Amino acid sequence: NFVESQGWDLLDAQNQRLLDRIDNGLAAIGSLRVLARSAPSVGVRSFVVDGHESVAIQHALAERGVDMRAGHLSAGTLLRQFGTAHALRVSVAPYNSDDDIDRFLAALREAVR
Repeated sequence: NFVESQGWDLLDAQNQRLLDRIDNGLAAIGSLRVLARSAPSVGVRSFVVDGHESVAIQHALAERGVDMRAGHLSAGTLLRQFGTAHALRVSVAPYNSDDDIDRFLAALREAVR
């Protein structure tokens, strides 16, 4: 099995390294607000970009070959606590690479110019 062959420690370290790369890239986009930091073992970040509809950004990224979730994310009550009705969510998995994260961040920067 994949998890056993890699080991949890290696997978957790990879997950955290990719999340750090995402966090640094998101922080460089001035109009972007990360809604909540996930637990380190959960490879998810949710965010909004001021002045942009989440679904419009999702479509722009899809046109660039990047898939992500957008909208109410089945978390309407929680999103309202963050002052929004919609958000974007990016996630990482063991098969993601630095190149995947760089492609996501470049597409996002392009979409929110």
